[in-house]
Amino acid sequence: MAVPPDMTIENLNGKFRMNKDLCKKTNEMLKVQGIGMITRTAIGYASVTLHINNYVEGDVRKIDIDQTVIGGLKGTSEKRSCDWNERAHHDHIFENVKGRTRLVHGLENIDVQTHLPDGSKDSKDVEWLCNSDFLDKDGVFLQSWVESTDKNWTAEQVWGFETIGGVKRYSRKIVVRDGNNAEHGWLVYDYLGPLDTKKKEQEGELDVEY
Repeated sequence: MAVPPDMTIENLNGKFRMNKDLCKKTNEMLKVQGIGMITRTAIGYASVTLHINNYVEGDVRKIDIDQTVIGGLKGTSEKRSCDWNERAHHDHIFENVKGRTRLVHGLENIDVQTHLPDGSKDSKDVEWLCNSDFLDKDGVFLQSWVESTDKNWTAEQVWGFETIGGVKRYSRKIVVRDGNNAEHGWLVYDYLGPLDTKKKEQEGELDVEY
């Protein structure tokens, strides 16, 4: 289902299910991050629904995401503060990481963080993250940057909206890199409607954020 026509990253709220038929390179990205085949296979079979609550606290935009998973995998809820302050996190899949999140006004103003071992940027990484398929290129985008503190990989995301299959959908462009090895991934979500006010029945959680 298409998102409401007036939905932007600044009012991104509701329930979204990952559309596996449209997503690309999810397994390959996890492999670069050192995730084993058994776990990657389990993640591939799991059905993931995001429950997104977007609000402002003080002068900082907050995005809380609870994940409902069918498939028996465990994970965590996610809380993002869009202030570009670095925060450390540990989970049972990606282990120890540190990351930052911010909102960027205008696609051309995204300062891509992903780089090669010599410190330079790969133009393919930049082109993928600042993708011309995003709608409203002068609008607001979310940029996420994560570094593993146990391994060498990094993961960068840009969130926005695209017209896919004739409808407006919430999507994420992702680059996962470990040295000279990189994968360009694409996550696409179906909009299921506004958040439920009743308590959600949760079968498990899966930490698949970067």
